[in-house]
Amino acid sequence: MSKIVFPYLSFPLNQDPENQKSEYLPMVEVQLINNHHRSPQLIQAIMDSGSNINLFHSYFGRQLGIKVKKGKPVKIKGIGNMELETYAHEVKLKIGQFVISTKIHFSDYQNFRQIIGTCVFKYFNKITFHEAKKTLILEK
Repeated sequence: MSKIVFPYLSFPLNQDPENQKSEYLPMVEVQLINNHHRSPQLIQAIMDSGSNINLFHSYFGRQLGIKVKKGKPVKIKGIGNMELETYAHEVKLKIGQFVISTKIHFSDYQNFRQIIGTCVFKYFNKITFHEAKKTLILEK
Protein backbone atom coordinates (compact mmCIF):
# COMPACT_ATOMS: atom_id res chain seq x y z
CA MET A 1 0.00 0.00 0.00
CA SER A 2 1.32 3.45 -0.98
CA LYS A 3 0.84 6.45 1.24
CA ILE A 4 1.49 10.17 1.25
CA VAL A 5 1.74 12.31 4.38
CA PHE A 6 0.94 16.02 4.28
CA PRO A 7 1.55 18.31 7.27
CA TYR A 8 -1.28 20.63 8.22
CA LEU A 9 -0.45 24.25 7.39
CA SER A 10 -0.95 27.19 9.72
CA PHE A 11 -3.07 30.16 8.64
CA PRO A 12 -3.48 33.36 10.70
CA LEU A 13 -6.98 34.10 12.00
CA ASN A 14 -6.23 37.73 12.83
CA GLN A 15 -3.73 40.48 12.09
CA ASP A 16 -2.75 41.28 15.70
CA PRO A 17 1.00 40.57 16.03
CA GLU A 18 0.82 40.61 19.85
CA ASN A 19 -2.10 38.19 20.09
CA GLN A 20 -1.68 36.12 16.93
CA LYS A 21 -4.16 33.28 16.55
CA SER A 22 -3.84 30.60 13.89
CA GLU A 23 -5.72 27.62 12.57
CA TYR A 24 -4.15 24.49 11.11
CA LEU A 25 -5.72 23.05 7.98
CA PRO A 26 -5.18 19.73 6.19
CA MET A 27 -3.68 20.98 2.94
CA VAL A 28 -2.52 18.93 -0.03
CA GLU A 29 -0.47 19.94 -3.05
CA VAL A 30 -2.17 19.01 -6.30
CA GLN A 31 -1.71 19.40 -10.00
CA LEU A 32 -4.63 19.65 -12.42
CA ILE A 33 -4.42 17.87 -15.78
CA ASN A 34 -6.67 18.36 -18.81
CA ASN A 35 -5.79 16.50 -22.01
CA HIS A 36 -2.12 17.41 -22.59
CA HIS A 37 -2.15 20.49 -20.32
CA ARG A 38 -0.91 20.47 -16.72
CA SER A 39 -1.07 23.27 -14.20
CA PRO A 40 2.44 24.76 -14.27
CA GLN A 41 2.66 24.90 -10.47
CA LEU A 42 1.52 22.77 -7.56
CA ILE A 43 -1.70 24.15 -6.11
CA GLN A 44 -2.46 24.09 -2.40
CA ALA A 45 -5.96 22.83 -1.62
CA ILE A 46 -7.70 22.03 1.62
CA MET A 47 -8.82 18.40 2.01
CA ASP A 48 -12.32 19.20 3.24
CA SER A 49 -14.40 16.40 4.77
CA GLY A 50 -17.30 18.88 5.00
CA SER A 51 -17.53 19.48 1.24
CA ASN A 52 -18.87 16.99 -1.28
CA ILE A 53 -17.41 18.82 -4.30
CA ASN A 54 -14.00 19.99 -5.55
CA LEU A 55 -13.82 23.75 -5.95
CA PHE A 56 -11.05 25.71 -7.68
CA HIS A 57 -10.71 29.24 -8.96
CA SER A 58 -11.43 29.62 -12.70
CA TYR A 59 -7.87 30.87 -13.20
CA PHE A 60 -6.58 27.30 -12.80
CA GLY A 61 -9.06 25.98 -15.37
CA ARG A 62 -8.03 28.63 -17.88
CA GLN A 63 -4.37 27.64 -17.34
CA LEU A 64 -5.35 24.20 -18.67
CA GLY A 65 -7.02 25.61 -21.77
CA ILE A 66 -10.51 24.96 -20.38
CA LYS A 67 -13.26 27.31 -21.52
CA VAL A 68 -14.62 27.46 -17.99
CA LYS A 69 -18.04 28.96 -18.72
CA LYS A 70 -18.77 26.22 -21.28
CA GLY A 71 -18.91 23.71 -18.41
CA LYS A 72 -22.09 22.59 -16.69
CA PRO A 73 -23.36 25.57 -14.66
CA VAL A 74 -23.98 24.65 -11.02
CA LYS A 75 -24.97 27.02 -8.22
CA ILE A 76 -23.66 25.86 -4.88
CA LYS A 77 -24.37 27.10 -1.38
CA GLY A 78 -21.86 27.10 1.43
CA ILE A 79 -21.55 28.44 4.92
CA GLY A 80 -24.09 31.17 5.60
CA ASN A 81 -26.06 30.16 2.48
CA MET A 82 -23.63 32.14 0.32
CA GLU A 83 -24.30 31.11 -3.27
CA LEU A 84 -21.50 30.60 -5.79
CA GLU A 85 -21.88 30.19 -9.52
CA THR A 86 -19.58 27.40 -10.68
CA TYR A 87 -18.91 25.51 -13.89
CA ALA A 88 -18.18 21.78 -13.65
CA HIS A 89 -15.57 20.04 -15.81
CA GLU A 90 -14.07 16.55 -15.80
CA VAL A 91 -10.32 16.80 -15.22
CA LYS A 92 -7.55 14.76 -13.69
CA LEU A 93 -6.27 15.59 -10.26
CA LYS A 94 -2.74 14.54 -9.30
CA ILE A 95 -2.02 14.23 -5.59
CA GLY A 96 1.54 12.98 -5.10
CA GLN A 97 1.87 9.89 -7.28
CA PHE A 98 -1.91 9.32 -7.39
CA VAL A 99 -3.88 10.50 -10.46
CA ILE A 100 -7.67 10.66 -10.17
CA SER A 101 -10.32 11.51 -12.78
CA THR A 102 -12.88 13.74 -11.11
CA LYS A 103 -15.22 16.67 -11.54
CA ILE A 104 -13.88 20.10 -10.60
CA HIS A 105 -16.19 23.06 -10.09
CA PHE A 106 -14.53 26.29 -11.20
CA SER A 107 -15.63 29.72 -9.95
CA ASP A 108 -14.55 33.31 -10.53
CA TYR A 109 -15.33 34.19 -6.90
CA GLN A 110 -12.14 35.58 -5.36
CA ASN A 111 -12.28 34.82 -1.66
CA PHE A 112 -11.87 31.08 -1.11
CA ARG A 113 -9.23 28.38 -0.77
CA GLN A 114 -9.14 25.60 -3.32
CA ILE A 115 -11.10 22.61 -1.98
CA ILE A 116 -10.81 18.86 -2.44
CA GLY A 117 -14.12 17.37 -1.31
CA THR A 118 -15.34 13.96 -0.23
CA CYS A 119 -16.08 12.94 -3.84
CA VAL A 120 -12.33 12.15 -4.07
CA PHE A 121 -12.23 10.08 -0.88
CA LYS A 122 -13.52 6.92 -2.63
CA TYR A 123 -10.25 6.69 -4.59
CA PHE A 124 -8.26 6.01 -1.42
CA ASN A 125 -8.26 2.93 0.82
CA LYS A 126 -7.74 5.05 3.90
CA ILE A 127 -7.64 8.76 4.76
CA THR A 128 -6.49 9.81 8.21
CA PHE A 129 -6.90 13.31 9.60
CA HIS A 130 -4.49 13.12 12.54
CA GLU A 131 -5.38 16.24 14.50
CA ALA A 132 -2.89 15.70 17.36
CA LYS A 133 0.05 15.31 14.95
CA LYS A 134 -1.41 17.83 12.48
CA THR A 135 -0.93 15.46 9.56
CA LEU A 136 -3.11 14.13 6.77
CA ILE A 137 -2.33 10.63 5.51
CA LEU A 138 -3.63 9.32 2.18
CA GLU A 139 -3.28 5.59 1.51
CA LYS A 140 -4.06 3.71 -1.67
